Amino acid sequence: MLVAHALRGTAARAVSEEAAALLLAFDWPGNVRELLHTIERAAVLTAGDVIDVGDLPEQLRAGPRSVGRALDRGPSTTLREAVARLERTMIQEALDRAGGNRSEAARQLGIGRPLLYTKMEEYGLGGRGDSGAGG
Repeated sequence: MLVAHALRGTAARAVSEEAAALLLAFDWPGNVRELLHTIERAAVLTAGDVIDVGDLPEQLRAGPRSVGRALDRGPSTTLREAVARLERTMIQEALDRAGGNRSEAARQLGIGRPLLYTKMEEYGLGGRGDSGAGG
């Protein structure tokens, strides 16, 4: 209901499922006003009439908890190492939120299942029953 309220008077008519999932998962350290402002800003920035993940602020897309945990592990890491930690953390959190459902985790992350499987293997995520996965 808050999203619909925020979209009134803007060119945007809706929010994609992925963007809505990010909006719902975010902690909103401010208040409802911050949420409304974020949606209104995204409505102005969107190229179409549906707000998508790319229209949301970076802090929302990255997930503040994920970024904080992944990057607060040492200032002398390379960009590649920092990105790898961030990816691993975000994938694990998405899997946790999805109750282990990989399709849902991929949807939350805005990636395809094959890429999710590749990244899970790369980062040693998943646990039992993951060997022999393929299609």
